[in-house]
Amino acid sequence: KKRNNKKPVGFIYYKMNRCKYCKAFEKELLSQFIHYCRKKDLRFYIVVRELNPELIPNKIKKYPSLVKY
Repeated sequence: KKRNNKKPVGFIYYKMNRCKYCKAFEKELLSQFIHYCRKKDLRFYIVVRELNPELIPNKIKKYPSLVKY
């Protein structure tokens, strides 16, 4: 069954542990974004490159990356 609405089901946040831009994103915006996802009943996942390299798609070249699905 295809979904006809364009509303995202959730988001995946791809990050690297030593990335200064990832740390800045997490410090300034991540808590607000997680709160927004909970309020709108959206799923939110964090994938760390060093821990789960097999979960990173080939199209992710830069970090941090936030992808809706």
